[in-house]
Amino acid sequence: MGQELSVLRHYLASGKCLDFIEDPAGLDDPDLERVDALEGALEPGLLLPMVQFSGLPSVFALERTSPQVFAALSRLVEPIKASFMKLYVCGGCQRSPSPVRGTFTGQPENMGNTVERLDLGRQIDSITLPSAWEAIAPMPEQRSDATVTVLRGCLYVCGGQDGSTVLSSAARFDPGRMEWEALPSMAEGRREAAGAALNGCVYVCGGANTSNPLNSAERFNPALNLWEMLRPMLRHRSGAVSAVIDGSFCVAGGGDGQQPLSSAERLRDDHWEVLPSMSYRRIRAASAVIEERWFVCGGGDGRSVLNSAELLNLHGNWEGLQPMASPRWSSVAGVVAGCLYVCGGGDGESVLQSAERFDPMTGSWEELPEMSCARWDATAVVADCLYVLGGSDESEPLNSAERFNHTSQAWEVLPSMVQARCRGAAAILIG
Repeated sequence: MGQELSVLRHYLASGKCLDFIEDPAGLDDPDLERVDALEGALEPGLLLPMVQFSGLPSVFALERTSPQVFAALSRLVEPIKASFMKLYVCGGCQRSPSPVRGTFTGQPENMGNTVERLDLGRQIDSITLPSAWEAIAPMPEQRSDATVTVLRGCLYVCGGQDGSTVLSSAARFDPGRMEWEALPSMAEGRREAAGAALNGCVYVCGGANTSNPLNSAERFNPALNLWEMLRPMLRHRSGAVSAVIDGSFCVAGGGDGQQPLSSAERLRDDHWEVLPSMSYRRIRAASAVIEERWFVCGGGDGRSVLNSAELLNLHGNWEGLQPMASPRWSSVAGVVAGCLYVCGGGDGESVLQSAERFDPMTGSWEELPEMSCARWDATAVVADCLYVLGGSDESEPLNSAERFNHTSQAWEVLPSMVQARCRGAAAILIG
């Protein structure tokens, strides 16, 4: 055991593991044999202190070093990564427009650039750890309604609005260095755009400038440190839903400035292709992908808020699903354990506290226990649980946070964020 520990400590602390990414042959055979022995010799509890000493990037380097090292660490890497997971939330506004019959009244106000994070590797609850959120370096600019993506462990925040201007700027957060970096600006300002990380690039399309929905599309190439213009979408769209399915960037619904849309399209080989249209026009709907099937729920059709739901298999047409228990738009959604969760939002009359879950195996919705409070324009992310953060209860912005534990089938109230946030950005990063 001592020999195996000394070998791993050597590779973690020496920095040589970074060279192995480029030249895996740099490991000599005797050391490979010793590293192979780690599979049966080490437990996460022994490796974790070493990782904390040498840094998480060393684990990623070891994971990619060679088949032998990957085999030795296969049982250990995921628990180690989980212990380093942190939930980041940034920006947002202090006042959100009110939901009225599937339309907006007013504009968001009082944008922020603050950032805070919650360590998901610790035991967290509102009683034993009331001040768990840690304030970190703020974003370069105030913004809400930004497009958020995670690419290669970094958080990209693009566009949005600062209260007076629609932004073309973009920034990247590196959790390893705990720093924000201003990136080159996009070709035009856009808020409520669709985005995705695909093929090593950040894709952003549509959204709206100061007054009009856009059909332009562009992608940020980190290797070249520049934005590349793409062919424009077939329709102008703002407030659309998007997903990556079968290696393609898909966009559906949204509004073109005149009415909500039912149409859908996808970017494939740098060309936009028409997809089958949804059964309903939808703006600010909720969507998620489960096993290459795209689920889209609720939204507004310009006259009312919808409770309908449908799914698209890219080899067929949209298939209608059992409707949700409540009509809802500007809700949050996420997939946990193969089921789709949809929470909060507005029904056209009031802000909702309810939540429901769709099980693709049974094809039915199940009403869940209510959240701790009603939430509109909240933010949601998924790790082992569905985390729902901030939003507004229509009268005031919220700094509260909670998560749904699918094992206990209950909502767990988390420590409150330092800042109340509507329409903010959130992501779960390693480190």
